[in-house]
Amino acid sequence: MKTLNRCLIRLRNLVTGRRGDQRLREELEDYVAREAEANIQAGMSEEEARRQAWMKLGAAEAIREQYHAEEGLPLLECLAQDTRFSLRQMRRSLGFTLVVVLTMALGLQRRQRCLQWCIRR
Repeated sequence: MKTLNRCLIRLRNLVTGRRGDQRLREELEDYVAREAEANIQAGMSEEEARRQAWMKLGAAEAIREQYHAEEGLPLLECLAQDTRFSLRQMRRSLGFTLVVVLTMALGLQRRQRCLQWCIRR
């Protein structure tokens, strides 16, 4: 059930385009604030305590990337990105696109006629 719920959340995020950037930022800041407070109580200066808290947290950018990877459906997002790129490239070279589409259409029509001929016999 947990996996199904996670997949539904990912699908909803993909469709609505919602991202939890603000929530993630707030969580990271809250973590750093709590760690900094603990470091201040241990006798560090405020600036050093905050720096040590960020160092203990690790690479915030890596955490953000992992969060985004789990938030959506990477396969569908990549497919959509590749489709947009392909359409953009086809718009740039209309002549080539027209030749390819006509060649494919003629090839499919030829295959269909051949199959119809084989079925009749």
